[in-house]
Amino acid sequence: VLQWGYNNLSIPIQKQVALDGNAVEIAAGADTCMAILESGNAVIWSNILNRRFIRRPDGTYLPNVKEVSVGSNDFILLRDTSGKVYSVDVSDYTARPVKREIINTVTPTLTPVPSPTETPIPTDDPDPEVTPTNTPEPTNTPEPTQTPAPVLEDLTGVVEISAGRNFGVALLSSGDVYTWGNSQNGALGIVGAIGIIPDARKVNLPGPARRISAGSEHTIAVLQSNALYGWGKRAALGLSTSSSSFQPTP
Repeated sequence: VLQWGYNNLSIPIQKQVALDGNAVEIAAGADTCMAILESGNAVIWSNILNRRFIRRPDGTYLPNVKEVSVGSNDFILLRDTSGKVYSVDVSDYTARPVKREIINTVTPTLTPVPSPTETPIPTDDPDPEVTPTNTPEPTNTPEPTQTPAPVLEDLTGVVEISAGRNFGVALLSSGDVYTWGNSQNGALGIVGAIGIIPDARKVNLPGPARRISAGSEHTIAVLQSNALYGWGKRAALGLSTSSSSFQPTP
């Protein structure tokens, strides 16, 4: 691997990087570089950081890494050969699985209503005839609908990843697109998303996608129909900013 750029003294440099094996994939961010080795392990380094292997929380090397993407603010994503996605914590360079949010719909249960009882009609007659009242037929009524609870599971089945400044985008084999992270300027394309969205949510696109790419604060997706959709910062998308500075949905 060769790298070039400016050092801490703003002097342009070019040098060869000594790695513990041959690199098969590389990526660069704002201040860091990464490589995937033939062994399937991922290595990270920078001007102020010696080469380090990406590890799991238990301290072992993360194996079978297939793809790496580094955002403009060193937001780092990894994808392994099984299609599972990891986010790298730059404080200790450990990789943790990205979770996706699934809505768990709760089916209301039916509660039977007791059968009506016969009620006598008040009268002065000492021996009145008992006449049943007009009581509605018993029915089964549903209990109040419960609010669907989100369920989290590992984000799997991913075929492509892309990292933005502080957010991630993933394309699944089904064509679904998921985003998570900082929602600033509508970068996630999720209706009502505010602040940091820690778990991946599905983007509402009009059809399955085949390619994705994240910019600093915007994202574009090519559908299988070859239609191009984008969301996020409107100026970056080449859209008019007269009405709004960002496009919150595709």
